[in-house]
Amino acid sequence: MKLGPVLHIINRSFPHPAFDMARSASTAEDAFLFMEDGVTALLAGGHADASLYEWMAAGKAYALTADVKARGIEGKLVQWVERVDYDGFVELTERYPTVLSWF
Repeated sequence: MKLGPVLHIINRSFPHPAFDMARSASTAEDAFLFMEDGVTALLAGGHADASLYEWMAAGKAYALTADVKARGIEGKLVQWVERVDYDGFVELTERYPTVLSWF
């Protein structure tokens, strides 16, 4: 059964089994929202940087701005991630017919 485009929400820091589970369940049309401790996986030059980029090269990646600010990592994220505020978070859940949370 095809779910259509999926928004995968990841709130864990890398490495965590949530990343492997989301990777195995994702397709090129999916998007990924990193929130809470998950935003730390998006640090430029971090141990997850190259691995995540290869995995998500075809999809869109988003980071929740409030969580980026709360962790003091503004300006330190990979360039290919787009930041969204809470309104943007809601818009993403409306845009993608299926939302999977990986906790």
